[in-house]
Amino acid sequence: MDYNKNGEFDRSDLQTLIHDYDINGDNEVTRDEFEYKFDMAEPTLAIVAKGLFAEYDDNQDGFIDTKDLDGVHDRMDHMIKDGKVDHAEFVAYQVQLLTVLYALQAQAGQP
Repeated sequence: MDYNKNGEFDRSDLQTLIHDYDINGDNEVTRDEFEYKFDMAEPTLAIVAKGLFAEYDDNQDGFIDTKDLDGVHDRMDHMIKDGKVDHAEFVAYQVQLLTVLYALQAQAGQP
């Protein structure tokens, strides 16, 4: 998800992600807007969407917006802690996050 192709996952990439999910253009992504991008009729994807939204809504105000970007970026920059998220950090973060979401799915009894 290195949208600007600079070899890092940075704030610009996070802002692009917000823009892609912001259906009504108000610079905030609601849970409904976020889940709209997923096939919510598929139970597995519904669990993933809810978990990702909760993770990305850093201040838990019900919206993903620019106020959430620093916290998300800091969690991704967990290996080197240099203010940059390289490919290895991005992959490690996503694997960890998706592993937790898989465990939640298993606990919910989903296949």
